[in-house]
Amino acid sequence: MKRPWILITISFVLGELVGYEMSIKVIFIMVLMAILAVLMKKYSKFIILFSAFFILGMLCMFFAKNTFTNKNVKPSIKVERDIVVDEIVEKDTTIQIRAGKVIVYLKKELEVELKSGYKVRVTGKLMDIKPATNPGEFDAYLYYKAIGVEELISAKSIKVLDNRVNVFKVFLNNIRVSGLEKLSIIYEKEEAAFLSAALFGAKNLIEDKDYNLYRDSGMAHLLAISGLHISILGMSVYFLLRKKAKFNFIVSGLLASILLLMYSGLVGGGVSVIRAVTMLITVFVAEYLGRSYDLLSAACFSAVIILIISPFQIFQISFLLSFLAVISISIGTYLVKYFKFNKKGIKYSILQSIVISITVQICTLPIISYFFFSFSIYSVILNIFVIPLMALVIWSAIGAVFISFFSFKLSIFISGLSVY
Repeated sequence: MKRPWILITISFVLGELVGYEMSIKVIFIMVLMAILAVLMKKYSKFIILFSAFFILGMLCMFFAKNTFTNKNVKPSIKVERDIVVDEIVEKDTTIQIRAGKVIVYLKKELEVELKSGYKVRVTGKLMDIKPATNPGEFDAYLYYKAIGVEELISAKSIKVLDNRVNVFKVFLNNIRVSGLEKLSIIYEKEEAAFLSAALFGAKNLIEDKDYNLYRDSGMAHLLAISGLHISILGMSVYFLLRKKAKFNFIVSGLLASILLLMYSGLVGGGVSVIRAVTMLITVFVAEYLGRSYDLLSAACFSAVIILIISPFQIFQISFLLSFLAVISISIGTYLVKYFKFNKKGIKYSILQSIVISITVQICTLPIISYFFFSFSIYSVILNIFVIPLMALVIWSAIGAVFISFFSFKLSIFISGLSVY
């Protein structure tokens, strides 16, 4: 069977959608019918594969839907939780602490020093997680289901019970903090905010008016750690190790994969990051095995992995746009070959960019319109010129940050590539 992962993904997604809407009795009956269909010899491998992943999708969604406990908890009641700190994000007046299935919002005035790995006792009030009540409204209930959060706590007090740290997470956090500090020194405020979002996922540094400008122009995707950034980083490192350092397939792929996984942890590991990292690791494995790499199959494999871990991602715009972008790039690549634009030269490179950019905009139009109720027409033109330049912007910013540890003046010179 050619491209079985496409069939697997379709059956798994359909199973999740059915599992979300149906009760356990209906699901049980459908599972029995699917099993009977599989057992009948006259059915092909196509039916067996479809039935197996359809059942898996239903069960994953059903258990995810019924193990989310926040719906049974009343908001505003006083709670006390002992948690282990996973991630710390500082905002203007608050500190956000992620600890497993709990997010704690802590006022900075409490002045508590925290690090990843600390065990703390939090006392505060539960915050309400509300579903959307109007079309187009942000659905906090589905969003927090998707990221595996069951409780939001507004902390009144916090006490450190155990100050043993998670060495690896603290190491990554120190790199992130150092990188953000260097960017703020090397670049002007607006430029530093953009690069902080593009390199480290720190979108909280961007002012609302600037973010609205990016969104209205259809360029907000540049502020997210997307597949574009991961691809630039991963393939560049792999190329340097493979072609320049002359390492073999295994060493090059392994080192590049480790770097990608570390970077994923550094920037928070969003859906687009996980998708891109998974697909790039698939590239390395395919090259090592001597197999051809198929973009759609790799994307489908990544989608199934993400949906097994977090079934409710299927309703999130980040998941939908990330995978629609990959599908549309695949379609655009086919059109480039069909119209015979896949030739060398500046003329054909521009034509390829135009075709793929237009295809991406058309394919993502329904989702963007549904979630944002607007769509930028001229974003098609802007993306044709901006996206190819992002590789230069990202690598010059990375180079400037790295060089700044040794020579500040040289880092300022290198930073000019990403500014001008």
